[in-house]
Amino acid sequence: VLLLDEITVDLDVLGRADLMRFLRDECEQRSVTIVYATHIFDGLEQFATHVAFVARGKLRFCKPMEELEGLEDREPGALLKTVEGWLRVEAEIKKKEDAEKGIVKKKAFEYSRNSGWTSGRTASSLARGPELNQSTSHVGIKLSSNAVMRN
Repeated sequence: VLLLDEITVDLDVLGRADLMRFLRDECEQRSVTIVYATHIFDGLEQFATHVAFVARGKLRFCKPMEELEGLEDREPGALLKTVEGWLRVEAEIKKKEDAEKGIVKKKAFEYSRNSGWTSGRTASSLARGPELNQSTSHVGIKLSSNAVMRN
């Protein structure tokens, strides 16, 4: 068993496609299992044999692709669309649970605008500043170009 966590996040399209093809071939030739954890679902319909869904710290299910509604035919984009549906249901459940506890989110959209991605120098993409209601001395900032701020 090989556990891979977000290994393709920084690869370009061709590098990612080549790596996924290599991993698929290795699985078939060596009869091995790869557990691939990711939030990037583009093009995985032909790679995955099973899907495990973890939400709020618990394994919700692990099933073959063919047993999951919307994934039987492995159409391009189907995995992203299906997972988005699961995540939206989980978000609604969490929202209701939070409301029962008296926790109410202030904003409908709570992520930073660029999630750390921008052209130019890395320093220009730091997630802080007045548009996020964050001062330059905010202790929650780790000076990472990949910082995602939540208020």
